[in-house]
Amino acid sequence: MNALVRPILLILSALSPALAAQIQFTGLPEFTENAIYIGFAKATIDGIPNQLLICDDYHHTTYVPSGNLSYSVSHLIGPNPLSGARFVSPGGPGAADFFRYREAAVLLAAFATLRSPDATTVGDYQFALWHLMSPDVALTRSPAQQALLDAAAIAVQSNSPAVSALYSHLVIYTPVGASVSNQEFLHYAPEPNFTLLLLGICAVGFMGLTRRSRA
Repeated sequence: MNALVRPILLILSALSPALAAQIQFTGLPEFTENAIYIGFAKATIDGIPNQLLICDDYHHTTYVPSGNLSYSVSHLIGPNPLSGARFVSPGGPGAADFFRYREAAVLLAAFATLRSPDATTVGDYQFALWHLMSPDVALTRSPAQQALLDAAAIAVQSNSPAVSALYSHLVIYTPVGASVSNQEFLHYAPEPNFTLLLLGICAVGFMGLTRRSRA
């Protein structure tokens, strides 16, 4: 998909209050920690193969490979943001919910720019994301993973144009109907432009925080 078509699709999808997708999970994440798969899973979304999704939902289960599963699609921008997301307040998304998913967007953007991360780094991002959405999920390496969460929160609070630009690239897939027992997944779709350079700088900063916290 070229750089012009993708943002148009993102804008159109954000304008729809009831988007749906059919997802078939085709490949497990590369790494495990404590016998739990961590990192990006491969999926076919509406017939498009080799899409990378990361789970933000520790307490549900998705079996891989899977058949076609039904998911709603929501975003952080548009007239109905977070309309189908799982981790929002019962009465509808509030300020804390938006802040949480914005933190997730920052975490995922930084993670997506890493080149060949090792299992420890993947686990740090994965457990930080799980803890963000479900605070009862314990951090397995608290200093490093908490540093990632702190950096994400600071980035969101900065409200800078570079950080705000990340939010339009987050796609949230939440299971619905007969598939509701499955996990929610996130997808980050960056453009091949200067935003990637900013994300690379962000990723280096995150890694620096992680190294200092371990030391």
